[in-house]
Amino acid sequence: MSAGMVEMLIVEGGAAKDKPIQGKSSDTLKTHLYAKSLAQHVTECATPLTVGVQGEWGSGKTSLLNMMREEIETNPTRLKNAKSDIRGSDRYHTIWINTWEHSLLKTPEECLLSIIGEIIDRIAAVDGSWNSAQKAKGALSLIARGAVRIGATAALGSRGGKLADDMLGEEGEGSNSVKVLRTTLDNTIATIVDRPENTVDRFIIFIDDLDRLDPRTAVMILELLKNIFDLNHCVFVVAIDYQVVVKGLKDKFGEPDENNEWEFRAFFDKIIQLPFMMPMANYKITEYLGNMLAEVGYFKQSERKTVDDSQYLESLILLTVGNNPRSIKRLVNSLSLIWKHYEANKTAGEDEGLNDDMALKQLVLSFVCIQIHFPMIFELLRTKPDFYDWGDDFVSKITNGSHVENREMTERLQRATEVHSEDFDADWEKALFKIVWVKKWQRNKVVQASRVLSIVEEKLLPGGRADTIPNAAKDKLHNDVLAKVIRLTAVTSVASTDEAFTASNLSSSGAGGDNANRTVYWNNFGIAVQGLDTKLNWKTVRATMTSATLGRDNDDVCGGSIKIKTSCKSSSAISVEPIDNDERPFFEWLKSHSKTYLDEMGSPPVFKIGPDVAQISVRFPCPSNIAPPRKDLSTELLLDNRAEYLSWIAEKLPVIEKIMINARADFELAIDMPSAMVNNEDNTDGAPVNEDNMALSD
Repeated sequence: MSAGMVEMLIVEGGAAKDKPIQGKSSDTLKTHLYAKSLAQHVTECATPLTVGVQGEWGSGKTSLLNMMREEIETNPTRLKNAKSDIRGSDRYHTIWINTWEHSLLKTPEECLLSIIGEIIDRIAAVDGSWNSAQKAKGALSLIARGAVRIGATAALGSRGGKLADDMLGEEGEGSNSVKVLRTTLDNTIATIVDRPENTVDRFIIFIDDLDRLDPRTAVMILELLKNIFDLNHCVFVVAIDYQVVVKGLKDKFGEPDENNEWEFRAFFDKIIQLPFMMPMANYKITEYLGNMLAEVGYFKQSERKTVDDSQYLESLILLTVGNNPRSIKRLVNSLSLIWKHYEANKTAGEDEGLNDDMALKQLVLSFVCIQIHFPMIFELLRTKPDFYDWGDDFVSKITNGSHVENREMTERLQRATEVHSEDFDADWEKALFKIVWVKKWQRNKVVQASRVLSIVEEKLLPGGRADTIPNAAKDKLHNDVLAKVIRLTAVTSVASTDEAFTASNLSSSGAGGDNANRTVYWNNFGIAVQGLDTKLNWKTVRATMTSATLGRDNDDVCGGSIKIKTSCKSSSAISVEPIDNDERPFFEWLKSHSKTYLDEMGSPPVFKIGPDVAQISVRFPCPSNIAPPRKDLSTELLLDNRAEYLSWIAEKLPVIEKIMINARADFELAIDMPSAMVNNEDNTDGAPVNEDNMALSD
């Protein structure tokens, strides 16, 4: 990237590109005033100083740094006691370092030395201070020898998080070299600033693209630059996200939590004296997006007013791609490609157009937003585009019926319905929640996903879905439109082949081969348990059973307070769960007496005792000599293990039932023991003791 240029999203050849262009002239995100203020500050502040420009990857940090640089270099300034102004570039020497370019095909140590070497050359070039530069380079070469040694050690696997400490150690050749280097640079800069014929009195070094490096390398570079270049007349402006620093320090401080958070913050504060957060919340993102879509030809200028007046675009963008300019660029490029393809096919007569291209454009826009932010929900839409007709049958096809007995999912849905009633009141919204929860897809974003699809249903489908206009023809139009939108947008999707669904691999009875395999497994299970003598009815298994888990409870087993389950998953072959939260004390007691009661199972019990009933259980994995750990025995690949696996389950189901009945009886006796002791010691006449009697005796 050349001096004074800014990396922004522009349109060229019908596509949005990252391309260097002049700074404030292309300030489409309206951040120039921030850049101007920062530029003024770094030219007037006391030195040394390090400014940290924070923001997630793609948030516009590079653009802001470039606008700062442009402000510094182009605005006139006046030296003390001078009679006329000079250009900012004559007074403030700016140096731009792209760390990503220095890191290519280099070790972290080589990357750091390359960066330092460039800074030395750029400082020395101000007035030809080559002698000082050579002395500094000599000190750098000594550091380099140490770095090579350190790098070799690291290659042997003994980095131990001490790379920066070793290069700046208190003893040895490395520390002496760092001292010489820092002193030499300090003297060189002082000589440049003090020389009467020079107008330069400050060096402003911009460090960009640290986010693209491995976080540990980025942190090492930050720390070493801070130690070497903490110099008078120098200001560093570093584009770095705080979360990158946190990731880079995990080896040193461990996983971040409330106990060590201050250590991460203290390190950041040591390096960065002035933090600045990119003002993403203030971005005029809909104006920015609308302008770019008009520039690539997606929306005509005459259509812009329709979009702006609809007031849906801002909600749609904030719920999906958000304020990140790079995400917006991906959206714009996808839409540009899709619409070019659509118009080319329409011109060739291979794709019939809708009467309302504007409606189609808005639907395509919304579905690409879903594709980017909710990729697996987009895959669901590919399977069945008419999402407003999703119901339990569709859920069963996707989850193999595992949602039916999923107590945790049921409770979470109930809670979500209470808190976000308008987002989960329709059947399709409940179906969406069930699938997302069972499949564990971005669970924390299911509310946003529901709202986005509601925007599509209520504002973007031609004619809406209002119940006051029942019309079979309209339903057919909606189905046709959505199928067309999916066909158009699918070409830019990215999905894991392990998770993706298509209509072709879903049958009317379930999710293709998975359902068939599960049905066979449970038929085999039904045969294996026919001779069992148990109170729980394991013998009757639904012929179409496709769930991974089967559970049974009965009043004759612990008063119906627990459920015993079996699964085709070997990690939870047999498990026990409470019916409600009142059973927590029993499970805690059972855990403390597990050796007494559970050894007979022949499998080490795995307890989970969380804050609510959905997080309380004890499960028994199948022994590894019978079935491989963490495998699904319903798959054809493990058919050879299935008979022995089912025999083990059939042997252990009566055992766990008797264990639970006996353990529950002993638990109730244990909690009644204090009352029995009171009866024996304090009530000699044999009268029953209750709380009223005890109160009267007192």
